[in-house]
Amino acid sequence: MVLCLHNRTVLERFRVLCTICLVFDGIFALIFALSGLNASAYSAETLCYEENGYSWHNILALSFIISAVFAAWGVLLHGAVVISGEGAPMKAAQLVGVSRYGHILVAWTFIAAVLEAIAARQQPIECSSQTTAVLAEPAMGDGTGGLHSDQLHVNAVWQMLSTIMWLVWVVTAVAAAMSSKRSLQVLEEQQASRQDTEAQMVGVPVQDELPSGTVVGIATPSIQGNGADGAGFQPTGPTFQGMPVAGAVADGVCQGMPVRDEAGNVSRPAGSTKQV
Repeated sequence: MVLCLHNRTVLERFRVLCTICLVFDGIFALIFALSGLNASAYSAETLCYEENGYSWHNILALSFIISAVFAAWGVLLHGAVVISGEGAPMKAAQLVGVSRYGHILVAWTFIAAVLEAIAARQQPIECSSQTTAVLAEPAMGDGTGGLHSDQLHVNAVWQMLSTIMWLVWVVTAVAAAMSSKRSLQVLEEQQASRQDTEAQMVGVPVQDELPSGTVVGIATPSIQGNGADGAGFQPTGPTFQGMPVAGAVADGVCQGMPVRDEAGNVSRPAGSTKQV
């Protein structure tokens, strides 16, 4: 595992841990499912339990099924991280889910261990002694050891191997949960830097049209002359300055101060009778 994590980035290390967890998730989902079905099956041992009023074997079967569900949940969470890439980038929700899964798995493992210990303590002596006698009894015949003795050794090896695998599974899930917190910070930093490098449009697009209509403003005379000292300058025709105001008055009408001639009289169009 150390060689797999050497010279890798934080997110790549997290993905490697999730890959290892995914393998053990699938293995233990199958093991716990088969164990739950085996514990709930009706057999001679189950008949002995019923005769002695022992019902903890049903609770053990239920705990195996719940453990299988937890392992299948881990397959979904860790598998989503493993297959993430260019087309489906890694999301913050996936990292949070892996972190929660590690803590919940440790809590459920503790609860399942307590239930198994209580069930073993409450198991009737008659049923346990019968099972031990059957497993320990040597086979009759050739005297080479027998099938039951070999089965006893196989069970012992399997118990040791399954315990080691279970420890690796839990430790890897916890390591992935711890790594997800650091990976979440790195992922947020990468997303922030990616947004900073992308082109952005500043401002609000203009939806309305530009104003149009009648010009409203103040007429200011434009001074012209031919003397260097400014003598002889005469005002010329008025120049209107201002912005068009849409809908101010009717088209063709100009509003502003009256224009006066050199004598101070207001010049009016021909035919106008109004005096100023």
